[in-house]
Amino acid sequence: MSPVGDEDLRRLFEERRISDEEKAPPFRMLLTRGRSGPRLAPIGPARLVAAAAAILAVAVSLSLFRRQPAVRVGDWKAPTDFLLEAPYPGLLDSTPTLPEAVPDYSLLLATEKGTTP
Repeated sequence: MSPVGDEDLRRLFEERRISDEEKAPPFRMLLTRGRSGPRLAPIGPARLVAAAAAILAVAVSLSLFRRQPAVRVGDWKAPTDFLLEAPYPGLLDSTPTLPEAVPDYSLLLATEKGTTP
């Protein structure tokens, strides 16, 4: 097989271009074909009745689902309110009393380590 040179490639591409141009339809025909819209299939009475029934079914189902009672903002209760309830409500209403003087625990720490203060 021999390598293909530049002139051979030019000739092959030219032949391909001419072949494509011969197969292409005339430009005027492409313009007129592009302007005419797609032809719609005629709607028969059976399809019209089916479409009307589908629209009616959707409308009825939407009207049935919208008949829920409205909840006012003031009446709404969060589903997690029970988490805020303390088991001992008096515990959170008062402040714990602290001893007047804080005991000195340094003696306990020193004896644990084996040293004296």
